Amino acid sequence: MIRWSGAAARSAVSTRKPETDPPVRLKLPRSVLPAAAGLLAGYIRGVRRGTDFVILPPDAARRIAEDGPFILATWHGQNMLLPAFLDISGPSAALASRSFDGEIVARTLERFGIASIRGAGGPARKQRQKGGASALRNMVRTLGRGLNVVPTADMPPGPARSAGPGIVTLARLAGRPILPVAILTDHGLTLNNWSRYRINLPFGHGALVCGAPVHVPRQLDEAGLKHRQDEVTAALDAAARRAGDLLARGRRPWPLPLYAGFMNAARLAAPLFLRWRARHGKEERARLAERSGRPSRKRPTGRLIWLHGASIGESLAVLPLIGRFLEADPQAHVLVTTGTVTSARIMATRLPERAIHQFMPLDILRYTGRFLDHWRPDLAVFVESELWPNLLHDISRRGIALALVNGRMTERSFSRWRRSGAVAASLLGRFDLILAQSRREAERFSALGGRQVRVSGNLKYAAPPPPVNADDLAALRRQIGRRPLWLAASTHPGEEIIIARAHARLTKEFPSLLTIIIPRHPGRGREIAGLLLRQGLQTARRSSNEAIAAVTPVYIADTIGETGLFFSLADCVFMGGSLVPHGGQNPAEAALLDSAILHGQHVFNFKMAYEALARTGGARQINEDNLAEQLGGLLADKARRHKMAAAARRAMASLGGALDTTFTALDTLQNGDRHQW
Repeated sequence: MIRWSGAAARSAVSTRKPETDPPVRLKLPRSVLPAAAGLLAGYIRGVRRGTDFVILPPDAARRIAEDGPFILATWHGQNMLLPAFLDISGPSAALASRSFDGEIVARTLERFGIASIRGAGGPARKQRQKGGASALRNMVRTLGRGLNVVPTADMPPGPARSAGPGIVTLARLAGRPILPVAILTDHGLTLNNWSRYRINLPFGHGALVCGAPVHVPRQLDEAGLKHRQDEVTAALDAAARRAGDLLARGRRPWPLPLYAGFMNAARLAAPLFLRWRARHGKEERARLAERSGRPSRKRPTGRLIWLHGASIGESLAVLPLIGRFLEADPQAHVLVTTGTVTSARIMATRLPERAIHQFMPLDILRYTGRFLDHWRPDLAVFVESELWPNLLHDISRRGIALALVNGRMTERSFSRWRRSGAVAASLLGRFDLILAQSRREAERFSALGGRQVRVSGNLKYAAPPPPVNADDLAALRRQIGRRPLWLAASTHPGEEIIIARAHARLTKEFPSLLTIIIPRHPGRGREIAGLLLRQGLQTARRSSNEAIAAVTPVYIADTIGETGLFFSLADCVFMGGSLVPHGGQNPAEAALLDSAILHGQHVFNFKMAYEALARTGGARQINEDNLAEQLGGLLADKARRHKMAAAARRAMASLGGALDTTFTALDTLQNGDRHQW
């Protein structure tokens, strides 16, 4: 960024005044001017340095340098700190009146390396005295030389916050756009004058927002001039509202700063914690740096959409959404973050080109800041209910569009969050958009302080069936032969013993029966094998490359990313997590791969899906006592299995629509309103 000295800037600005212009009239001796200007400049620098500022857009300096020069417009009452942002605005000249106050302003600007153009707008009868016409000509020449100019959009004696004709006339004559700029701090004093001038105070948060440029055609009639004035007013008001919103998001109820401090202290132990997790298979040792916000990939150029899903289900649910984003914008890229090793390995095989996977950093401000500094996402999308206070605070303060999709809020979670009061409102209020799975969940999000809450449906029911390796499928079919089989998918502790007993009962009718178990957590494979051995059942484990022999009663599919393979093998499936109070597992994959579905009573996590399955007859609820009986009926009746499988597919089709609704809402959010740059 070029920094102009006061002399260099002044040399690019014509300071010639017509002979008829009156001299600047001072009310006090000139001897006070250097001291006054020095004190004011020092104060402005102190406020800038003592305030934690957010700049929006983050690359405002680059955009101004590349697309300028601009007419940097501010409201009169909000322009005190603008000289301190020469690193953002670049080489500039600012308008200063010919009054005594204006002389102090001009000398203050000089200390920042900003040239002044003397004059001011006002009523026609005072134009000669105020020098408005000569200042206008000088600003046009200055823009022609490549410098930005900084006038105020409103003029004394008011009304305040209403753009006058002068700034629009300047844009028309110079052929340069008006860039609305708002600079606010959360601490300040407001004067009781015509512009409600704000004296910014340090030691808080601040926001500088540049709105979308306003372009003015060279040919304008009176109606067109008024229309452009209204457009400038609306753009400046929108920038000020955006800055105010950023400041509001910077305020947090006391538990959240306390949490931030605790997490910052915990940073000292974070490396040990991560290495401990890596030793236990819960982290990828080669990628531990990602958990502290250090990237393993470069940021691609262009628009970047960031989607975060905590684990397997959430990350798989956004795969169709990723496809929509990449299809809609061939230049865009997608960043996907997850928090588990299993989900990372699945994403490695399922993500399309122009999609990048990284592990989510720990919720420590230094880590999250490092992550956001590198990736600079244009849109951040969180899936379901992953709320990390420090990360959400950092995202919202940077002005990054933030959405929660597939939002899920159980009654139990609602009760817990409701007790937190202001904390829930602070976290949920940071989202620009919340898309809930159901009307009831939308009401809960709204009650807790969520803004722009809508119902979208469940993305998990829009996910495509998982991929199937044809060679692996053929190999397993050769090993199984004509044996009857059934699949227990996504099982949880306590369910495998029930499955073992059902298998024992079924072998009386189906002596060659093969039972396949897919544990919800593949790392439990060894544990399950030992449990079944104590029940007298030999097993083969896929993770150990053990083949299915003719005498193998139970096969444990304890690998990652192969659920589609086993759903394709079995047309009779029990969905786990439902005989124990876990809440069930998503039946969509089983339904889409033509399986008849059985499940227990605990399916509250996927209530909508299981209700749809019950309506179409695609699934049947069972309990521990009649699992074997219901399985036996299905194993003995192929036509009945096929009828239930077809009904299950229809049930999933009836739940469609979430993908279109979600993508449309996010696409609107990321494109922003017309006042955002």
